[in-house]
Amino acid sequence: MGWEEFLVLWCAVWGVVALVGYGMSLAGVTKAQRTVRLTGRIERVREPRHGGSREGGISVVVSYRDPASGREVTVTNDGERGEMITAAWEGREIGVSHLRGRPHDYRFSNTPEEPGRGLFWPVFALFLVYVGLVALAAFDRGWPWALIGFGGPWAVIAAAHLPGTVRAKNDRLARLAAMDTVRGRVVAVLKDVSVDQDDGHT
Repeated sequence: MGWEEFLVLWCAVWGVVALVGYGMSLAGVTKAQRTVRLTGRIERVREPRHGGSREGGISVVVSYRDPASGREVTVTNDGERGEMITAAWEGREIGVSHLRGRPHDYRFSNTPEEPGRGLFWPVFALFLVYVGLVALAAFDRGWPWALIGFGGPWAVIAAAHLPGTVRAKNDRLARLAAMDTVRGRVVAVLKDVSVDQDDGHT
């Protein structure tokens, strides 16, 4: 099998993967679409123990309303519960998510997340098809076509995203400039001990 046949097979396989992924998204059966995303609120922040470990982040108690039953649910972030919470205060909103029908297997995120459509892998498969097509163009028509195939779309994407990036940077600078300075206090010094696997040093 030559390079051209391999690239054609490459594009066909990843094209099928992309079609299956988009089909699953249209059917609403991707993991992202089966995930229930909620907004939780920190009710209590547990002060860390002096000398304790920083693994797991800050221990908090979070409450949210279960959309299935309408009841208020209170949970903690003890154990493996998604993203590590490194900044916490009472009343802070954080994201809580779990697969539909599995509320006990919840995960936290530092910010509430919008519902997703599960299109990351189909889009990635389409990108691999695009790479294969550009490589085919390079074999058939020469390297200048490959440079045009790679450079042209990337230039359009960069031009489309540049204004939003500039706005996000300006908004961040404005938020930093509007912040107040307050006095804080150290409540604990945390300590983690690990052993190097190569030389055994602590």
